Amino acid sequence: MTYTFLKPVYAGDVLDVTMDVVAVEREKRRLTLEGAVTNQHGEQVVTFRSTGYLPRPEWGVPVKPGPD
Repeated sequence: MTYTFLKPVYAGDVLDVTMDVVAVEREKRRLTLEGAVTNQHGEQVVTFRSTGYLPRPEWGVPVKPGPD
């Protein structure tokens, strides 16, 4: 995960986190997420990007089928 810290965050701040899936590579079972953390004033304080792996069927985790 890669973070970019834009502004300081203080005790008592109220934070809101949003995250979007920006890429899905089904062949490699990989997905990429991007997001941002916003404070109570509507200011972005952190942005981030992360890559993760989709669960395998043998793990017993249900996976929503994608468009064909």
